[in-house]
Amino acid sequence: MSAKRPKADPETKRRAAIIQDMKMLRSATYNMFFKENMASKCQAFMEINGLISKYVELCEAANEAGIDFTVAHKHNAQALPVAAHDIAYLAEKIECLFGPTLRAHPEAWPAFLRVLLRDDHDESPAP
Repeated sequence: MSAKRPKADPETKRRAAIIQDMKMLRSATYNMFFKENMASKCQAFMEINGLISKYVELCEAANEAGIDFTVAHKHNAQALPVAAHDIAYLAEKIECLFGPTLRAHPEAWPAFLRVLLRDDHDESPAP
């Protein structure tokens, strides 16, 4: 006999509906990229789909854990649940899009890290 899943509270259901909208938009974006043959026009641009897909996946996992992903961003300092392999995947996508640029400009990498690693409440621009 399988265990019964607890009933979702109204907020979890509301967020689940948002996730369904996000999945629909993710699919539409993916289909549009392929319809427009973006992979042959600008392969790195296709990596954006990977970022979108991973974000939706992380939001879904957060919602299943009872975490409100809609406020999980730097302005609230709320984190999404994430595993090392998720971060590695995201880093690979960012590296594909911007790695050569960051390496080609010596001032770019430290500026990127300063913004990425600064205190969540620091709104000042990177020097």
